[in-house]
Amino acid sequence: GTTKMMLTELIEPYHQARAMSYMGACWGIAVIVGPTFGGLLARPAAKYPDWIAEDSLLGRYPYALPNLVTASICTVGAILLQTLPESLPGGGKPLCCGRLRAQQQQQTQSPMSDAAPGEPREESDDETESLLNGDDDEADGSDKDERRSSGAAHPAKKCQFLIDEKPRLSIAFYTVAMFVEFVDPMLLSLWASAPVSAGGLGYDTSQIGTVLAVTGSTLIFFQLLVYPSANRYFGTLGLLRRLVCVQLPFWCAIPLATSLSPLASDPALQYGYVAVMFALRKAMAEMSFTNM
Repeated sequence: GTTKMMLTELIEPYHQARAMSYMGACWGIAVIVGPTFGGLLARPAAKYPDWIAEDSLLGRYPYALPNLVTASICTVGAILLQTLPESLPGGGKPLCCGRLRAQQQQQTQSPMSDAAPGEPREESDDETESLLNGDDDEADGSDKDERRSSGAAHPAKKCQFLIDEKPRLSIAFYTVAMFVEFVDPMLLSLWASAPVSAGGLGYDTSQIGTVLAVTGSTLIFFQLLVYPSANRYFGTLGLLRRLVCVQLPFWCAIPLATSLSPLASDPALQYGYVAVMFALRKAMAEMSFTNM
């Protein structure tokens, strides 16, 4: 979320879709590179007996090496994050209700007190707007006094944004989407590794890794070549609505891999079907998250 916010602040609106697509492409690269390095680094004593002994620390804990490498990368990222410059003036600190109220009162105060004796008084923005709208002086003065005395009205609305329907619906939709996004890969791993007798696919780790590699390649293709043009054509909200609808057939089609007789009787066809369906569904889901 922080990265997306900074991109919208630093990049022109026309190029924001292209910049957002790079984030999804990075996710696709991670889907390919992550499982590959995890498979290479797991159980190092069995894979590299000349370098790592069975009675060593990494031999007794066969999955410690990939976790240590991941933790080192996260540590480097946390250090580099401290040097990231702020994209907003003023340190990027949001204004609380009190600071917003004080700022609003300063903007609505008349500059009469700042003017030197004998100098003409400058008209405030409220007075100029009332003159342009044709309001009388009495109504304008009472309206200004009311805004000055209740300067907390507008900031209070800013702080109570959850009362509005649109933010609540957006947060609810994002919560459901995140739940589906985190449950999806877990279900795939369990279903793919489960034995055929139990209704699973009976895949080994190499086959699951190949599915993830195909998924990552598809993500990179859709993010870099499809998403920017689709976002400019349909718009952010319009594209999001279409992507959510397009995902539904893929969700319904993936479980058919074990129920349709042509797919169940041909393991190679079934494997290709699962890889393609899952990759396309994941690509649609990642473009949806890029739009969020």
